[in-house]
Amino acid sequence: MTMITIGLGTTPCDEACAQTGVTANWIYLQHLECEVYRAALIAVHGPPPAGVTLAIRAHRHDFGSYTELEARFDGNDAVACDFSAAIEDGLSHWIDAGFTAPVDYDDGGRERPDTRRMALDCVVGALVSARRLVAGGFATERETRTIAHLTAAYPTCAVMADELLATIV
Repeated sequence: MTMITIGLGTTPCDEACAQTGVTANWIYLQHLECEVYRAALIAVHGPPPAGVTLAIRAHRHDFGSYTELEARFDGNDAVACDFSAAIEDGLSHWIDAGFTAPVDYDDGGRERPDTRRMALDCVVGALVSARRLVAGGFATERETRTIAHLTAAYPTCAVMADELLATIV
């Protein structure tokens, strides 16, 4: 078995993120962003197949530790390699997966007050948005795929989204 690790970053590449040593509480925020980024990649590509782990890993650096999402997989497993190759380029924006950012930042890399969302809320929000588009007849392939992928990977969030939608008139 040849284990391979690919760094995927903390957020979609064209999105703001917590800056090591700049953003207050950056260690916590980077971990949160990685959790949501993992869910966003799953929304687009589906749950990882057997042999692929999407893990959050801290790295030590001269300026302080930083956290990154990584894909770990067996390089001899064709299915694992194909999935990992598909997610390697990541996403450009949160909206590419039907997600909103878990944190909003100002131009100086500081968290805007009262903008933080928990990972669970981001997944439920993506499911609610996709299901509302389906119900309204405005869904594309993306929303159908998002619902299927997130429901398979996050069944508790799918139930929460259903319960929330039941309260909307």
